[in-house]
Amino acid sequence: VIVTENMFGDIISDLGAATVGGMGMSPTAEVGDNNGFFQAAHGSAPDIAGLGIANPLGTILSGGLMLTWLGERHRDNALIDAGARIDSAVGKVIDNPSLQPGDLGGKATSAEITDAVVAALA
Repeated sequence: VIVTENMFGDIISDLGAATVGGMGMSPTAEVGDNNGFFQAAHGSAPDIAGLGIANPLGTILSGGLMLTWLGERHRDNALIDAGARIDSAVGKVIDNPSLQPGDLGGKATSAEITDAVVAALA
């Protein structure tokens, strides 16, 4: 856990995203005493909106973080397990070279990647 002002938190999150391959892979969790906010670190990317090339994995991983946080907060093992399943499904997908998003050097579309994560969850 690193507590910073917004500007420094943004710089640190950018550096962290670079270590995992790109901004599209980076989930974030902003949690307080009572609430949590979960989102991908990459922002809105209006220049590629609607093209089907944005990496959806940061958003999907953020959903997994949310489920884990809720599960731990409410002592709900089903939610914790769901968060772990999402992490595992994303891991399986990124191991497949044909499902690499553009920011990791691949050619898979946002929909193809999302569909593959859903299939890996089944």
